[in-house]
Amino acid sequence: MPSTSTSHLVCLALLAALPIACADDSSNASSSATSIGGTDEIGDSSTQGESSSTQGSSSTDNSTTDNSTTDSSSTDADSSSTDADTTDSETTVDPKLDMMAMLDMMEPPGPIIPETCDQALQGTSTVGCLFYGVDLDSHDAAENQQFAIAVSNVQQGQVATVVVERKQGNVWNQVAGPAMVNPLSLQTFNLAAFNQDDSGIKLGGAYRLTSDVPIIAYQFNPVDGSTSYLSDASMLYPVPTWDRFNQVIGWKSINDGFGVQGTYVTVVAAVDGTMVTITPSTSTLAGPGVPAGQAGVPFVIQLDEGDIAEVMTKTLNVGLTGTRVETPDVDHPVAVFSGNECTFISDQRRGL
Repeated sequence: MPSTSTSHLVCLALLAALPIACADDSSNASSSATSIGGTDEIGDSSTQGESSSTQGSSSTDNSTTDNSTTDSSSTDADSSSTDADTTDSETTVDPKLDMMAMLDMMEPPGPIIPETCDQALQGTSTVGCLFYGVDLDSHDAAENQQFAIAVSNVQQGQVATVVVERKQGNVWNQVAGPAMVNPLSLQTFNLAAFNQDDSGIKLGGAYRLTSDVPIIAYQFNPVDGSTSYLSDASMLYPVPTWDRFNQVIGWKSINDGFGVQGTYVTVVAAVDGTMVTITPSTSTLAGPGVPAGQAGVPFVIQLDEGDIAEVMTKTLNVGLTGTRVETPDVDHPVAVFSGNECTFISDQRRGL
């Protein structure tokens, strides 16, 4: 990252400058030789400078009866010192100067919170301009309750224009917005239920959310968790933060008295023709477009932009932790959600 490179260079520049400060304290001649010759030549240059000065002084002491000899010796000493300095200058490159030049050439780091969509493309923040939300699988008794995506405009001086779309017939159609979200304000979009139940591929199964300035986005299913006994929520990561390699952490499947409630992984693609390799950690269910999975045996599915794939297991007391979700390259990243139709934490409270 640029910040890491900068910190390394600053440290090196300080280390290069330290001997110079020490040389200034000892003698002007040594300082001059050091600043020209570089840190590798500090010892040699200082020795040469002191040797030349000593020779000149000795010549002066011994030549009280012959002024011409004194002048000649002093001139030779000065000339020798000058030649040594000139040679060092010609053959040694100052690393301090090189590093400072590199620092001058580097662009200053961007703000911690991206202020433009171009800055958000760096993929270093959960603040961004392009998101995909998914009405994730839930308890069958609460499957079609109100799904929502909420956004927060974290900009202090910019109004965000936000649009929500859904792909139908391979064409993205606007289903909410455009909404003008004031600086440091919130906006909630209540959206139609559009979930995948159990394993399967759902074409165009994601909502696409775009903004003209960087924002934060969350999803809630359902948004009225206080009345549904469910409290499902996710922070949505902007697409530039997605990756090609994901490892799953999840909770186990349970029987809540209504039946077995599965645990699942949901994958979302942002680019057409994304080939996704899934290696489940346990046996998983088959569904439309998704084969039955075996522990440690990879299988491949293909997704286009906005398509989702859910892979579920309903093996009691087993989860999908350790499952791997991969794509061939960074140009086809995916988002991965891990969830349960329903679960209890901790199980001991219910004697399960």
